[in-house]
Amino acid sequence: MVGNLKVVSPAPRRVWRELLASDAEANVYQTPAWIDAVCAAGGYQDSSRLYVTAAGEQLVLPMVRRTGMPQVLTVEESLPASWGTGGLVATRTVRSEDIMAVWRDLLTQRAAGIRIRPENLTVAAWDAAQAPASVRVERPIKDVIDLDGGFENVWAERFKGKARTAVRKAERAGLVVEWGSSDRFVREYYDLYRGWTSRRAGEQGLPKSLMLRRAEPLRKYQAVAEKLGVACRIWIARLDEEPIAAIITLIHGVYANYWRACSNKELSGPVCANHLLQRFAIEYSCKAGCRYYNMGWSPTASVAAFKRSFGALPRQFPLYTFDRLPLTQMEDFRSGLARSAKRFLKHCRAKVG
Repeated sequence: MVGNLKVVSPAPRRVWRELLASDAEANVYQTPAWIDAVCAAGGYQDSSRLYVTAAGEQLVLPMVRRTGMPQVLTVEESLPASWGTGGLVATRTVRSEDIMAVWRDLLTQRAAGIRIRPENLTVAAWDAAQAPASVRVERPIKDVIDLDGGFENVWAERFKGKARTAVRKAERAGLVVEWGSSDRFVREYYDLYRGWTSRRAGEQGLPKSLMLRRAEPLRKYQAVAEKLGVACRIWIARLDEEPIAAIITLIHGVYANYWRACSNKELSGPVCANHLLQRFAIEYSCKAGCRYYNMGWSPTASVAAFKRSFGALPRQFPLYTFDRLPLTQMEDFRSGLARSAKRFLKHCRAKVG
């Protein structure tokens, strides 16, 4: 017990699924299937928490932590940065007092740190709860398309003229778009991803072998496709039967998430393959009853411009961080070293060239 809250961890799956069935605000990252995928990909274990209030109300916080380490050296995350967002699942609207009670529980744990990335309609409640002073708050931007009115409305009112023009160009080029979640689609996607990674290494002046070692493993994509089934769609654009671009979308309830993308730039760029893939994925999301198409955060201004050409609007999604140990400073130091190493390698290659 923590105050008036009863806590069970990991959260019982039966209760979790019951809550999801009546939570209209939940997305795919808050499902047990997604936590199963995170754990199956390796390196994490389920540390989700079921909260039962004095009135008998139930809430679940999806969480994971690293395996093979004592709790005092691990970070409890909802969820890790490369695995989407988290936040509370409940049968009713999440309230600020729920979140304050959750904070009281989490800050009593022995973990080295806490990371929470709430999303969607619960963000207002997290903001209203006023995180404890020891918790740092950042507000990264993601781009989200409102699908209200269906695809015809989104196409006519939200797609910019240049996006519609690019889609029509792709259609005239004779591209064929297929989707699936079988291992064949996973492997075709992954082959494109490795090619994309190698090209990026060349652009950044880095060794391809290094970049490929740091790339996401095949088992990550296999785990997602296996655990989510048809909720995971791998869209592949082919030109003369050759895969030239691919994206992955994830759907649960009223939320569609554009999760991953890669392409053969030399072949896909001239025929606007990525525009056509987005058009198909957005149309399918509308037909599936989704209200939002979350295109995620953008690493560059050009990527943000691409997303906003489809009518995506910037929205803030908070990231809450509590460090009992100086983990964030250590991560910033590691990232700084990595950036310095990249600059040094590019400088050396430029001199050799």
